Amino acid sequence: MDFVEDQLRDDRHPRSLTIVDIYTRISLAIEAGQILEGEDMVRVLDRLKEQRGLPKMLFCDNGSEFRVS
Repeated sequence: MDFVEDQLRDDRHPRSLTIVDIYTRISLAIEAGQILEGEDMVRVLDRLKEQRGLPKMLFCDNGSEFRVS
């Protein structure tokens, strides 16, 4: 699970939340938008839980998006 950000010519910064099954290397979700917040991540994870069940583990980078303030 990771957030990816890019920069467009008009200085916008689109973001994507990407979720990959590291065992099968299947992309489970890519959620894109100008602003992605914690509620968006929860919505995507809830949808995946309904479709595939709960995973045994979650891996994510140590990016600021995953820190509790």
